[in-house]
Amino acid sequence: MINCLNEIKGALMIFRMRRRRNRSNRTELLNEKNSRLFLKELIRLFDGKRNPIHIFFEEEILKGTRNYDPDLIISSRYVNLSYKWNNWVVINRNFAGYGYGSITYVINELVVLSQINHKNVGKLIGVCFETEIPILVCEYCHANGTLAERLYMKDNVVGGNDRHWQPLPWESRLRIATEIADAVAYLHNFASMPVVHRNIKPPNIVLDSQDVARLCGFSLCIPIPLGESHLNLDEIEGTYDFLAPEYAKSGRLSEKTDVYSFGVVLVEILVGNRIHCLAVENGDRYIGNGVECWLSKQTLCGMVDDVLQQGGEVNDQLLEAYADVAISCIKEEEDERPTMIEVAKELKCIWKTQLSLATFCSRDELLL
Repeated sequence: MINCLNEIKGALMIFRMRRRRNRSNRTELLNEKNSRLFLKELIRLFDGKRNPIHIFFEEEILKGTRNYDPDLIISSRYVNLSYKWNNWVVINRNFAGYGYGSITYVINELVVLSQINHKNVGKLIGVCFETEIPILVCEYCHANGTLAERLYMKDNVVGGNDRHWQPLPWESRLRIATEIADAVAYLHNFASMPVVHRNIKPPNIVLDSQDVARLCGFSLCIPIPLGESHLNLDEIEGTYDFLAPEYAKSGRLSEKTDVYSFGVVLVEILVGNRIHCLAVENGDRYIGNGVECWLSKQTLCGMVDDVLQQGGEVNDQLLEAYADVAISCIKEEEDERPTMIEVAKELKCIWKTQLSLATFCSRDELLL
């Protein structure tokens, strides 16, 4: 009996050693394969140049997330599960059923984020190559949720966290719009190669504890080769309600594609509702031809979020100036849209004027 037990124990030890060895070999193969994919794209797009990033072992990721403890999940969207790890976010993707090619989205995001250094873009900390799909580790800047949650779910409980989001005041909305405009202008003009985000929308804008905005969600972004003004793509990707008409219809992608998407975000920031809901309310159930066909400056000014109207926060002149910027961004013809640098300058001017008005009003109140 004792001999039998010893034999079983010995067999279990051999099995465990083989499993560890096989897992180690598998980990090494994955690490080598994913590292090569990353370097190949890095060289192809940016001559191998990148900002310093940390290379994590899988054991570190498992320890930091307590083996992917559900209690640490801060976001669950589509194939993404995001876990909080101290001041970092671990982004674990499960592309089961999506095909091997899905890994290219992660490599693409990794390559582009390794080039970016902007205060209003989610910062890449590092990556783990030892898993089937590389795991990204980014800074934690989600304390106050996403812009979508703050606009669409005002004062409502979000998920199972019993969190009540406070409505964003007009001044904060202007600042957030300005911050994201700066980030997109940076992508288009100041990165080592112009980058089109392709998926600018409120769910991809996160807010930290001070409501400072960061642009995230770079898996669909595409660098535009130097000297080229646009790309013609066969596969249309992105979020339908935010797609520019020329891109949705023919696959023509340029920096003005992002300008259109950002214009839709500006509309949602002011109205506090999804563009699709606004379209339906205005009798347009198909927005593939663009938003401009039913949304005018006058219409937009009459659709201000009830929260802002009740607070009496919005100055009429600044409202019209903001509406002008939003409408210019969603022009059906891409040549009629401004550049993101122009948009950022206009929004910054509106925001600073709002700050001056707020300061002036505060002084008047003190004198009374």
